[in-house]
Amino acid sequence: MKRDKALEALLVISTGLVLLYLINEKEWLLYLSLFIGLTGILFPLPGNLLAKGWYKLGEVLGWFVSKVILVLLFYLFLLPIALLNRIFQPDKLKLKRNQTSHWIVRNHQYSANDLKNSW
Repeated sequence: MKRDKALEALLVISTGLVLLYLINEKEWLLYLSLFIGLTGILFPLPGNLLAKGWYKLGEVLGWFVSKVILVLLFYLFLLPIALLNRIFQPDKLKLKRNQTSHWIVRNHQYSANDLKNSW
């Protein structure tokens, strides 16, 4: 991993810890932020390991959260809409006809108004 990307990741971690300190007022969060920041600046190898761990955590959370969001989206929004549609508008596409043909005869005389605003 490049040095600047590792330092960037450690800066994000340190900034997040400082923000958590401002919210929770736990003093150890400041010390941890200082430790991580100084470790990244003074010792490249542990800093790189921390940054790699940070990026790996991001990958794992991204994989997990994307699955959770897709499942919630499906079961909370799409499934109820589909069930309500099935209850209140059954066979809207007329796929379950008991005839031999799906052809619908429509006796309609086309005029110029039919071609206006076709969308």
